[in-house]
Amino acid sequence: MARIPISPTTMMATHIIREKFLTRGNIFVITLSFILFLLVPVGHAYHKGRYSPSHSMKGPIVIDNPDQLLAGSSVQFIYIMAFNCPDCENFYTEELAELKKSQLASKIYITIISTEDYSFPEASSNRYGDAWPTYLKWIPIKVDLSSCGPQYLVMIGRNVLHRSCGSYDFYKAKLLLNSLANCPIPELRSSYANVSSADKSKIPQECFVNLSEEKVKQIRMNYKNQ
Repeated sequence: MARIPISPTTMMATHIIREKFLTRGNIFVITLSFILFLLVPVGHAYHKGRYSPSHSMKGPIVIDNPDQLLAGSSVQFIYIMAFNCPDCENFYTEELAELKKSQLASKIYITIISTEDYSFPEASSNRYGDAWPTYLKWIPIKVDLSSCGPQYLVMIGRNVLHRSCGSYDFYKAKLLLNSLANCPIPELRSSYANVSSADKSKIPQECFVNLSEEKVKQIRMNYKNQ
């Protein structure tokens, strides 16, 4: 195979480039820059995946049916996270990850709301679009959300039963979720007092949740209207 002759000008330019620029230090910097260039899109995709537009799921299945989510008998856990909330990162990777793997996750709906700033959880949009889905925009209007994170709500149907904030309070929400998920809704009771022995033997202990009588009546009414 014939060799292509290299002109003196080309040889001189190659020599200058090697001598002036391709030192060990420069080669290291160029290599490192190239690696970082490749990693940035991957990191961005990972970050965007975690703080992607709000979504709901039941177990591993993503749900996009508002009527299904807000049915009178549905139990929903709404988790409100924020881009500038360091504690939200820990909650997402630990407590929420554990909840999503549990048996409870197959009985309830989990909705993740990604907000821009934990100080304004009621904000309707974030950098990736709507923070609150259209069918849930009434929640920040009706519920007095706190300027903190992570923040979560427990709902049954369209009733917000519990709001708390901080990982240390998550166990309260989880207890209520277990109670609601294991209770036949028509038999939901607000108190263990004044219940006959016959009823106590029929109704699971989990059904005796700490709710007002008015709230129990409202839940039963919504359940019957579905």
